[in-house]
Amino acid sequence: MADRQAKQLHKRHKLTLISMVALVAGNIIGSGIFLLPSNLASIGSISLYSWIFTTIGAILLAFIFSILSKKISGTGGPYIYVKQVLGEFMGFQTAYSYWIAAWVGNAAIAIAFTGYLSVFFPNLLAPEISSITAIIIVWVLTLVNISAIKNIGFSEVILTFLKLIPLIFICIFGWLYIQPDFYTKYYNISFKDDIDAISSAITITLWSFIGLESATIPSALVYKPHITIPLATMLGVLMSAVVYITSSTVIMGMINPEILQHSPSPFADAAEIILGDFGKYFMAVGAALSCLGCLHGWILIQGQIAMAAADDGLFPKIFSKCNNEGIPVHGLLLSSLLITIFLVLNSFTPIAKQFLTVILIATVASIMPYIYTIIAFLKLQKSNKDVTYKCLAIIISISAFIYLSWALFNTNQNILCSYIILFLVGTIYYEVMKYKKQNKR
Repeated sequence: MADRQAKQLHKRHKLTLISMVALVAGNIIGSGIFLLPSNLASIGSISLYSWIFTTIGAILLAFIFSILSKKISGTGGPYIYVKQVLGEFMGFQTAYSYWIAAWVGNAAIAIAFTGYLSVFFPNLLAPEISSITAIIIVWVLTLVNISAIKNIGFSEVILTFLKLIPLIFICIFGWLYIQPDFYTKYYNISFKDDIDAISSAITITLWSFIGLESATIPSALVYKPHITIPLATMLGVLMSAVVYITSSTVIMGMINPEILQHSPSPFADAAEIILGDFGKYFMAVGAALSCLGCLHGWILIQGQIAMAAADDGLFPKIFSKCNNEGIPVHGLLLSSLLITIFLVLNSFTPIAKQFLTVILIATVASIMPYIYTIIAFLKLQKSNKDVTYKCLAIIISISAFIYLSWALFNTNQNILCSYIILFLVGTIYYEVMKYKKQNKR
């Protein structure tokens, strides 16, 4: 499929470095940065430490993905790396978990989008109306992704540029309105000890960096992938980390945590403090555009990962059917249909609770592909004759593994049970599919 996609695309229609950095940064800097301050406020300012640990973990993972993208080529990112190094079964588990994370996460992004639209249309705070709005935007962006790959790269750059303007504004001018008492008085309000409080925030902040591997997935659509993908991955992660840490620190110092934890639009509230009503609406537009750009990129990813697995016979063949532009239309449509069902099932829950529940499921589903990727990276080091590099790679891998394990073990038990059920369903499907293949021989 990678070859077929590459042949179908002219060089000038492929994704360039600018487009790929925008894709990575756009997928990372999305709904998380605009709603997570509300979720973290219930823990206290101590949760800011979780950003530091998560940033370190994200940089380590970005390094691993960057190296793997040079050694192993092909569409699918973590899926193709794990499959080639660890075999078909773990490759399937990676693709399946990552695909779940993609479309479940897209539901969360769509929810965040409606949360900021509620600044202009308060009726959207009603769960049923917000779900309908989220469903509409999912389908609009699905159709945009189906239209043409050149439209994907262009619109991703534009949306990423527009979203950064209001974020940079808050990062610069918000410092003038910080109240230090908010950091000290509400340092830890989680009713847990400090270590447990930071740990409980780790899984939440990890969500914000899900997508750091985005550049590795549509490899066949990228111009000079061996150069573009590693560079775009590292630049995208570093850019996102600066924006995350700065803006989160500012927001938690500007707004009383007792108010912040219930806000459906914390950045709009912060902008209102600086510029009044104009600032509130200005930021709401920026946040909505950010979520829009993030959702746009992730809808591309949900189709690409399923297509890569379907090409290898691990997903139903319908996911691999492409149009003349090399875009897996049927896979995109089916994945967006699942998002629609998921949003309908959660349509009676308030926006803030919807968002938190959904991002935790998506984050847990993302952790397993990351862990498998680390194992694949370690296995490749056996043939490396450079002892110094091998030791460095082992240290980085172990550190990244410890971070991911920390996040996984501090996840709510109900969320873990939900993921385990989904995981078992996928495993049963794989075994049935394997049994049918063997009987045909």
